[in-house]
Amino acid sequence: MAATDYSTYLRIDDLLTLRAPLTADADDELLFIVVHQAYELWFKVMLDELRRAATRLHGSEPWRAVAPLARTVDVGRLLLGHLAVLQTMSPEEFMRFRDPLNPASGFQSFQFRAIEFLSGAGDPRSLDFTFFDDRQRAWLAGVAGEPNVWTGFLVSLEAILGPGDVLERLGDLYHEHSNPSGPRCTRWSNGSSTTTRTSRPGGTATCSWRDARSVDGPAPAGAPAWPTLRRRSVSASTRRCGT
Repeated sequence: MAATDYSTYLRIDDLLTLRAPLTADADDELLFIVVHQAYELWFKVMLDELRRAATRLHGSEPWRAVAPLARTVDVGRLLLGHLAVLQTMSPEEFMRFRDPLNPASGFQSFQFRAIEFLSGAGDPRSLDFTFFDDRQRAWLAGVAGEPNVWTGFLVSLEAILGPGDVLERLGDLYHEHSNPSGPRCTRWSNGSSTTTRTSRPGGTATCSWRDARSVDGPAPAGAPAWPTLRRRSVSASTRRCGT
């Protein structure tokens, strides 16, 4: 396999030709274009991570969705930092090139609408926006039909805690994480056996093990240790002991 140099791999020559300011004497227009093109590149990364998270949540593997969701949040923080760069541009400088951009707006970003759909907050009415061309509208319609993070969260929630009222379950999770006092039980199941880890104030913890065919009791000889079960488990739930 032939070696690939930096510029060829990243297609730097092509990348640097994608900036085409419309106003010759507007010094800050290049900054404006670069920031917004960078936004769109990061939006592409966010879409990839949201798809990965949604797939894992719909597969009832919420622990595998943590990394892509965390990365999505980090990218969001990075994008907020881009705004600080834009704030170095004065209103006068912006107005020197704003009129030729009319009616262009970040509101017209089809990737941003896709992020809304994959997050579970998309509005189907956005598919009717007239500034999307047929290709963009068809692509967005396809994204709108994909599994999203919110519906995946509901799938994982029911798989782990069982059916029930969503708001009530969310309230339970909130109170458990906001009030660390008192013992807490975390249950991990691989379909045939369940391990329950009871954590108490002071850092002490005990584990019990339950086979689907037996009664509750201490882990039998030869049963996997707690850390091993935690890594290999298929589902998990955390709730107050005795519930």
